Amino acid sequence: MNMVDNKKQYLLLLSEIIAKMAVIFGSDVAISKAQSVDGIILDNKGNVIEIKGYTIDKVEELVNNYVRLSDVTVKKIIDSIFEKYPEVKRIS
Repeated sequence: MNMVDNKKQYLLLLSEIIAKMAVIFGSDVAISKAQSVDGIILDNKGNVIEIKGYTIDKVEELVNNYVRLSDVTVKKIIDSIFEKYPEVKRIS
């Protein structure tokens, strides 16, 4: 997998995480938490269109924002999403 494909995987991963969290917490909360991560750039629908900085750190920060809202539920959902992206490094 080249760097462009890898970046696309991260964009898709983060967008899917935000979409799932919107179902649980509502789109306003989900998008607000994503926008609070410096370096994650969203379009007007809440899709991630750019990641600035060290990607895995941005993923971890976003996930931690949601986990703080609801630990166990979010962790299980995030784990199921990561299973769909085996080439992306998992966070702990």
